[in-house]
Amino acid sequence: TLSSLVGGDATVRAYLEHVSAENLVGEVTVRFEVPPAVSIEILDPHLVDNQAGAVGEVLPQGARVRLLDASGDPVVGEEVLFHVASGGGALSGTNPILTDVHGIATAPDWTLGITAIVQTMEASVPRLHSLAPAVLTATIPAPTLPAAADWTASGSGATVEDLGPESIRLRWNSTAYSASWSYAFSADTSGPMDLDWVLQACHSWYQSTGLWRIQVVGPSGAQTTTLSSGGGCTRNASGSTSVIVHSGYTVRILISGSHYDGSRRLDGRFDLSRQP
Repeated sequence: TLSSLVGGDATVRAYLEHVSAENLVGEVTVRFEVPPAVSIEILDPHLVDNQAGAVGEVLPQGARVRLLDASGDPVVGEEVLFHVASGGGALSGTNPILTDVHGIATAPDWTLGITAIVQTMEASVPRLHSLAPAVLTATIPAPTLPAAADWTASGSGATVEDLGPESIRLRWNSTAYSASWSYAFSADTSGPMDLDWVLQACHSWYQSTGLWRIQVVGPSGAQTTTLSSGGGCTRNASGSTSVIVHSGYTVRILISGSHYDGSRRLDGRFDLSRQP
């Protein structure tokens, strides 16, 4: 009886007893097939799934998956491929991994990325495209929108008010023909910041302009996104935006406007809140 724990070819040679190795009687090649897996399960999901971690750090608990065949027996010697499906993280180490004698494959170290709060890694069997992958999740803490006391504001009539938890209102007011304002805070952690905003402004009538932007400033420079533009005394707009920040980076709301109108009004409010 021949058996093997792993798939592949094996050569069986037969010799006459007490005869030299040159007197080979016969040789046959036997192929051992790995039984197909019908399920892939996460081991210890209460420990390895939905872990919390920080951007750029390896999750403390390594993930393991197990392959089982139709009889519920472990599938040995099968390749399991791990890959990061979302979040921008990275894997380090051997990949794919062969299942051991218990049908278990241990994932490479998973370093979390910065592009999503909830991040996913998948484990799949390349040889069996019909087998749905096992999906593991991890989360990073979301950067917070600070209270008004932790903002700075510059420009004529610039103020910052609290509207509620992670919800603030920026105001400005000037009688000049042109003016600009800047409001800023320092990011408390790294990750994506998803924001909703509502604008109400009066940049009085004749040849008036207005520009509302968000800017993230780090060691390599500034990334600036325009949120709204246009003049008039009934300027109403709203929207959502997402910016990627790193701990300690400066986040700014930049506002500017101009006109050639006798009423000389440049004022308004800009409400900002972080999406849950």
